[in-house]
Amino acid sequence: MEISTCIGCGCDDNHACFDEIAGQPCSWIRVDRGAGLGVCSACPDHVERWDKGDQEIAVPVNQDLNEVTTVDVIFNGAIDFAIDQAGPEGLLFLRMWREGDWGGIRTEFPEYEIPRALTEPWNYSVE
Repeated sequence: MEISTCIGCGCDDNHACFDEIAGQPCSWIRVDRGAGLGVCSACPDHVERWDKGDQEIAVPVNQDLNEVTTVDVIFNGAIDFAIDQAGPEGLLFLRMWREGDWGGIRTEFPEYEIPRALTEPWNYSVE
């Protein structure tokens, strides 16, 4: 069976992205195993073009150099949030995040949605 790649974000069967709405790694909304393409749950805005027959991948995908993983998405989200905080608050957030102080983050930064993957055990290994 060929590995399927999302036409929206470039994630694939072995490198799921993070579905912010579901709070967990993505799953397939549409998938064509024969073509090795699909639309993941984090990219619902690509379903309409998929349904119209447009299955071109919207982002450059090179599995050797540009893997999209759940870990990448979570880390980048935390860094983006910290940058948006500006000044000492951003550094405080990163320090609390690195230490896994989720309770402190909930108190000090209630607008940050902590990904469930960070607070709940998963039955899969992270590369």
